[in-house]
Order: sequence, then C-alpha cells, then structure tokens
Amino acid sequence: MHLKLRLVLIAFAGIAIFLLYINIVFLDSLSRAHFKRMLPESVKALQSLEKSSLVDFRLVQSVKHRTYENVQALFAGKLDFTLNPFGVYDLPPEPLHLEVLFGAYRRRGYHTLWLEDLCWQWEWGLVKDLLALDAELPMADRWRRFQAALERAEVERVDLSLASCHVLKSLNAKDPFGKVPVVCFNGKLGDEYFLDYLHLYHGAMAAKRQPYISFFMSNTAHDPSGLRAKNLDSVLPKFIRSADRLSNTLTILLSDHGNSYGPYPEDTVDGKLELYHPFVFVVIPDQVRARLGPAKMDALRGNQDRLVSFLDLHYTLLSLVDPKPVVPPEHRQFRVNERGLWQPVPEPLHLPGLRGATHQPLVLRSAR
Repeated sequence: MHLKLRLVLIAFAGIAIFLLYINIVFLDSLSRAHFKRMLPESVKALQSLEKSSLVDFRLVQSVKHRTYENVQALFAGKLDFTLNPFGVYDLPPEPLHLEVLFGAYRRRGYHTLWLEDLCWQWEWGLVKDLLALDAELPMADRWRRFQAALERAEVERVDLSLASCHVLKSLNAKDPFGKVPVVCFNGKLGDEYFLDYLHLYHGAMAAKRQPYISFFMSNTAHDPSGLRAKNLDSVLPKFIRSADRLSNTLTILLSDHGNSYGPYPEDTVDGKLELYHPFVFVVIPDQVRARLGPAKMDALRGNQDRLVSFLDLHYTLLSLVDPKPVVPPEHRQFRVNERGLWQPVPEPLHLPGLRGATHQPLVLRSAR
C-alpha cells in the first residue's frame, strides 16, 4: 500500500497515536509469582524503567489455565464458559479467530507478524489452532492448507517461525514442551533469535514508516519442572530495556497462565492459585504517553490494581484502530467496556478470607 494512503487510513481510524507500532511478547505457562522467582534480572530490568514508562497490571486473571482460550479471548474477544473443554490432543472446536484483531489492524494499513517457537509440521501451535493440521496429506498440500489458514486469519507473515522445525530437529525433538533442558541453536538460545528478529523487524518497518502489530509466543516456560524458565533471564532484560527506547512503540509483555503440569499445581494451594495469575507489563515510551494523553494514561495506571483479563486487553487493542468497537451482550456481565483499559474498569470485590500464602487476596469484579 502506498505510504500516503496508509497514513490517511490511520488518521481516518481516529488513532490517538500517529504511526504506532505494537509489539506483543507472550510467555506461555509462566505465572506472575514464578516470573519474580526465576527471572530476577528481568525484574530488575523492569524496575530500571522510568516509573512513568511501565504499567503493571497486578491483578490480571486468566480465562482458563490453557493457552487456546486465553489467546482466543485476546484476539477474538471470545469467551464462552458453557463449552466443555476439548481434549489436549484433539483439534479445537473452532479456529483461533485471529482475524478479528489482526483484520481490524490490516484494514487500517498495518502489517501483521506472528512468531512462535513451534514446528508447523508437528501437532502443536498455530497450524493446529487454525484447524489446518492434517498429517495424512502430502507435505506440499499441508503447506498450502496452512497458508490458506494464515490468509483467513489475516496473518501476513510468520518469518522466523519456520526455522523452528529445523532447530527442534537438531535437538532430536518435535516440540519444546519439557523434553529438552534448553532450546538453543549454534550456541544461542532460541528466544534470543526471536527477540533479536523482533528488533530487526522493528528497525526495518520504522525506517519505511510502515505500521505493524507483532505477536511472539515463547514456550520456554512450558516445562513441568518450572526450571527452564530461568533461561529467559539471560535474554529478556535486554529486550525490556530496549522497549522503552523504541520510537512510537507500545510493547506488551504477558503470559497466559501459570505452570499447569507436575506436583506444584496439583498438590499445593499456591500452585493452584498461580494457574490463574499471569502477568501483563506494558512499556510506554514518553512520546507514546504524550500522544495517548493524560486521560488514557490515568485510566491505565488506575487499572493496575483492578481485576482485569485478556477480554479487557482485547478491547484495549481493538479500540486503537476501531473507532466504534462493539461489546456483545454476553460480555456485558463481565463489565467490559468498548475502550478496554483506556477507561477505568469496575472496582473489585475483595474476599480477604480466601488467599494463598504468597498471593493477593482473591478478588472478584462486581457484576452490579
């Protein structure tokens, strides 16, 4: 698309920020508490940012202790507690509707990038969640099927994701789920390749003034022992510190749920609570804060100690490119507003008698 037309479309959308880049890094199976336990250097990196640059949603809650439902809520704004969970090894009942969020951005002239450390030729990851998995087909047909699903989902590029098959094969593994102590290639951590790629991608897009929204899912913490998450602490601090220096960029670092495997979540109260207590950190450089304006920034900061979920985050992102997002009636019971976290969310109801040894009191969002 011609640059001038692209900028006209962005202006037409009523976006508060001119030429905004959105960078989402998603760490699977890592609770807020385990982030603090295992990633001390990353915690220091977050603390090193200017107080005005970091928004920390301390009471964010998972919709489910599984990735699919949380990503569906984030991208599609879809949440249905009446459905029975599908089996881990089964195909989902419907694809991830990435096109709801990605499509809204692409209609405003944005590029979309999805990165993941999973092999599309195996049974996990986006190929499964888009219902494009069919191991009975020849490889060429499987690739065409996957490409068609990506197009429907408005995923423009997957780029470095395609290298994951080669990397995992070099480790004699088909997936990274706890079977290898560290995912690395040529002496470099897999996550480092992806985070470096995001930096290069941003530089290339910023040089051409091309807006984008990117999403990278890391499965390093998807490990029954909980120990492998420590590997992130050697590469994440550099990414965190650089995020505050990326021009016109909103960076979101988040997880979906805590560790759902092994004795810790099965046998301890804290482990069970951590299942539903992920983290969401948003890094907002000064020029982005200035263009957002004081009202939106005050709302974001005020919501740091409110009960929020990926449904709120969905509308937060959608409202940046959709001037009139619609919250369906079935979501009104959750007191979700069409501007997401750009507006104050309802005060939570505190239940001080229900708590874990290392956790905040359990809170519920009021339905009144």
